[in-house]
Amino acid sequence: MRLHKHVFNPERLICNVHLRTRPIDPRFTRLFSTAATAQDNSLEDVAIIGGGLTGLASAYYLAKERPSTKITIYEASSRTGGWLNSKYIDTPYKKQVLFETGPHSIRSGGEAAIFILFLIQELDLQDEILPVSRFSLSARNRFIYYPDRLVKMPQGVDFQSLYSFVSEPVFREALPGLVREPWIDALEDPPIDESVGDFISRRLGRPIAENLVSAIIHGIYAGNIWELSSKMLMPVQRKMEEDHGSILLGYISGLYKKPELTIPWRDFETFGSVRESGMVLSEDIKDKLSGASIYTFNKGLQQLTDRLTWKLELMSNITIERDTEVENLQLDSRTGNVNLKIKTNKSRNTISKSHVISTIFSKHTGIQALADTDAVTVMVVNLYYSNQFLLPVNGFGYLLPMSLPFSQNPEFALGVSFDSDCAHLPNDPAGTKVSVMLGGHWWDNMTSYPDEKEGLQMARSVLERHLGIKDEPVASLVSLQKDCIPQYKVGHEEKMRKAHAELNEKYRGRVRVTGNSYHGVSVNDCARGAWDVVRALVRDSGPGLTGLEHFRNPHWIILRSKR
Repeated sequence: MRLHKHVFNPERLICNVHLRTRPIDPRFTRLFSTAATAQDNSLEDVAIIGGGLTGLASAYYLAKERPSTKITIYEASSRTGGWLNSKYIDTPYKKQVLFETGPHSIRSGGEAAIFILFLIQELDLQDEILPVSRFSLSARNRFIYYPDRLVKMPQGVDFQSLYSFVSEPVFREALPGLVREPWIDALEDPPIDESVGDFISRRLGRPIAENLVSAIIHGIYAGNIWELSSKMLMPVQRKMEEDHGSILLGYISGLYKKPELTIPWRDFETFGSVRESGMVLSEDIKDKLSGASIYTFNKGLQQLTDRLTWKLELMSNITIERDTEVENLQLDSRTGNVNLKIKTNKSRNTISKSHVISTIFSKHTGIQALADTDAVTVMVVNLYYSNQFLLPVNGFGYLLPMSLPFSQNPEFALGVSFDSDCAHLPNDPAGTKVSVMLGGHWWDNMTSYPDEKEGLQMARSVLERHLGIKDEPVASLVSLQKDCIPQYKVGHEEKMRKAHAELNEKYRGRVRVTGNSYHGVSVNDCARGAWDVVRALVRDSGPGLTGLEHFRNPHWIILRSKR
């Protein structure tokens, strides 16, 4: 089973379609309007808080749209790039090995993929793309550990998949729920929101929720299915229940081509702006990623943010202030500008900006509605072994469900990625490279975390128990990523509505927010969030928009093809 946020192809969306929906909010029409509003002239001096991918991309898009606007990026740490962090570690073989302490790869498909690809094209990085074919072992072999062994996830209808369904407990226990699902009535009065675990248990049975979906959620959000919002994480599946009375019937219906396509309004608006911009992907990038499932870069994912930082620092209207923390924001009632309290290693001072885009963790925005936002902490342990035939199986890696007994996962591991199988980096020495992810929601109530020595030992114990690997790694890296993945818990949408209202009342459109706290946690989602917030700011820099306006009245629309 795969979890798709939306099941549509953005290229279809950018094609000619008829729209059937309620009358469009006049404020949204201005996003598509090519005429500048009178308020656009107020974009004189913009602050961007956070120098991760979202902040850097926001600065780039804004500089492209408004080359005369002064833009300052404030980054609290000494480096840009945020969670994209690729590190070279020495080995005994006169070659360094590259470890990713954050995201390891980027999906080449999905509705948000186009925004990173646009950046790659603008930055002339296409020759550095390292694609991974969807026919490779890493794309075809994905595993779950249950109850005491690796189980390959089915990739189609073949003898091996059918045999797994009847022989492996993880699938055999799920089968009754799959068979019953089309005959389970949808709720007459469904809840506004419910947890992923409750939704899946209600539709497909608890074994699927605990044994399969919890593992997938560990791999994406490092979160707890009994706390995370199904409305945010599984909107399409909820829509299938609403429209078809069944998730499975909804999937079956989607197999047939129809003249109509149902999508969220935000997606239509976003890709309408892409079409309006006239941006087209080059044939070089299309060819490079043709048939790819994921990709990285020859020097790791940080190569993207390093190139983006370099590009921005060449622009005369952009300044990047590192080791500079924004402590507080306050609207100046006299000028209408935003006053920022700035803290560096040497001083504190207050500066004035016409507008602010905040891309940092929402808990630190100073908005009361977001003050209790949770994020999980993950320890990433990278290990390199000289033996290139060390893994008992080849593939992408494996995930661990919540239902595993403590004896099988006392370290509270979330999953293991087989990095040397996923991407063969050209400068890496021969050998086996893996990453072990520990913690996540399992560590929610911890006041202290394992140190590097303990983390390394925990990761090695996981690999020995699950894969039989007893070898000593010749290189390793242990990284504790605190509050790295915001958790979209039940009621997230309502929380965002309250945050939108509070932001608008407090800052009157002068402060906008985007980043992984709001609409999605992937690399692609972050680039899309930057695009959305900048396009909206350029079209209307006055009150009413905050970056969260899509949460006010989220609805789906129907696109009808002209052909």
